[in-house]
Amino acid sequence: MSLLIRIALVVALSLSIALNADVLFFDDFENGTSQWEMTKSMELSSFQPYSGSFSQTFTETVSAGDARTVWFAVEAGQTYYLHVAYMTLGGGGYVGIDQDNAPEVWLMGDGPYTTPIVFDYNYFNLDPNLLGKWKVYTVAYTVPAGVHLIRIKTEDWEGGLQSDPTVAGVFFDNIEWSTKIYSHCHHELNSRFSGFPQPGLRFQCSSGKERSGIYR
Repeated sequence: MSLLIRIALVVALSLSIALNADVLFFDDFENGTSQWEMTKSMELSSFQPYSGSFSQTFTETVSAGDARTVWFAVEAGQTYYLHVAYMTLGGGGYVGIDQDNAPEVWLMGDGPYTTPIVFDYNYFNLDPNLLGKWKVYTVAYTVPAGVHLIRIKTEDWEGGLQSDPTVAGVFFDNIEWSTKIYSHCHHELNSRFSGFPQPGLRFQCSSGKERSGIYR
């Protein structure tokens, strides 16, 4: 068997494993708020959902988290991937996690508070062409020792960008926590990577829906 064929088989097997890995949490907001233990000012919006009929948005701006999912079990030392579809009309959102035996961690945001992933439209990049456009963002996170449970939290942050959610809202959709390197947004190798991302690598996954409009 030639080296090229062996490499192709390894890549195909790795992709198969990645696409069939465990999804510990997924919400596309098509079935209400049952997966969210705390909702506070969270609302389901039918305005330009990323997919389906609804996405998540907020009526207030806060800090320290507004909506929180139910707790779910994770394995210490395991690397997971958080995938989030995000759109802003001018405000700044944040996504993070609470952990049962470790401090909170913010994983995605709009810039002023440091996170591994910064949304394209952010405190330092106010390009109006980025408003009203969905994009799927992905970040890898390795669970520290002693942590057995986590929950995801989202918010329309009160600092940084515009703080009036009635005119500059933020929207989240298709939130996924899994061992899948690639989310539902695409199941093919991203041409920007030569092989599979390694644990700890931060990357962003652009879907085919990265444009204005209503997506069905």
